[in-house]
This record gives sequence, structure tokens and C-alpha cells, in this order.
Amino acid sequence: MNTHTPLRSTSVIGLSALLAFSALGCSGNKNKDNISWGGGQGSDNTLTVSRTGEFGLYAASDPKNPIMVFHVEQGEPLGFESDVAGKVIVVADGHRVQMPDGQYTWNRMEPNTGEKKETKK
Repeated sequence: MNTHTPLRSTSVIGLSALLAFSALGCSGNKNKDNISWGGGQGSDNTLTVSRTGEFGLYAASDPKNPIMVFHVEQGEPLGFESDVAGKVIVVADGHRVQMPDGQYTWNRMEPNTGEKKETKK
């Protein structure tokens, strides 16, 4: 009687599942160029753009129309900072713009359409 087979099978299945989930996690999160600010967050939230493109800043109250659009090069910062008073400052393409309190998202825009790229979650 071979008592090692079930353990070995379980280990192989577990390892296979772990590798599959790891691969899905990496491939499912390719668009890392979207970032949000949830009003009153109080801490900086920036990322380094993974590829050059157009980025629109959207308010949660109007998710279809960008407030502003910037062309941001690969490797440049994009996101949000807070000033000493806790006000949100949007950061893109070397610009820093103070915004009214609220919830905002930077989204990569589709080329030539102005439409924001939908992200899969």
C-alpha cells in the first residue's frame, strides 16, 4: 500500500493551483496606470506610469467627463498628494494642481477617442 501517493497528489494539485492563481494575478493586473483618491485620504497616493499615454482626471460625481487631461511619459509620477492642510493635489506630467475636496481617479485614455480605458477588477 502506497501511503505517499495521496499526499504527493495533494501537493502537486496545491502547487499547480498556487501557480495558476499567481499567473492570473499578474496577468489580470496589467493596467497599473489607474489610481484613485478617496476624499480626505490624507496620504500621498502616486505611481510611476508604466507606458506613455494620455491620462484623464475624473471626479467620482462625473465619471464620464475628464476634468483635465495630461500626456504623461513612461516613468513619470501620476497620482495624488496632500498638502499640509490636507487638501488634495493632483500630480501629472510635472504639474501639481490643487483640487477641491472630493473623490478622483486618473484613468489611461484610449488613443484618438478621449474615452477612458475600462479596467477589469
